[in-house]
Amino acid sequence: MVFKAFYIQNIYKNETFKYLNNLNIYMETITINIDKETKELFKDTVKKEYGLRKGQLGRAVNEALLKWIDDKRKRNIAQRQLELMKKGFNLGFKGYKDRNELYERK
Repeated sequence: MVFKAFYIQNIYKNETFKYLNNLNIYMETITINIDKETKELFKDTVKKEYGLRKGQLGRAVNEALLKWIDDKRKRNIAQRQLELMKKGFNLGFKGYKDRNELYERK
């Protein structure tokens, strides 16, 4: 019996699950309060998108949180760039008085 268990363990370790040794998955638990209507809409959407399998609600919440974080980061970057544009850039000395002088038109 010991030999059989050792043999099965070695088969699974070397072939089937050889990539699971380096896989680190850390899960956290967050408790949140949301409206009942929002919960029902979210659950229905998850059901249509991913199905009813175990863990799909958590997968969808994780995806929604990552999208929200990404949107906030993009909005902050855009706002920072707009502030820089309003401030303006010092491009150096302007050696002409008007546009016609720049293109030598009269």
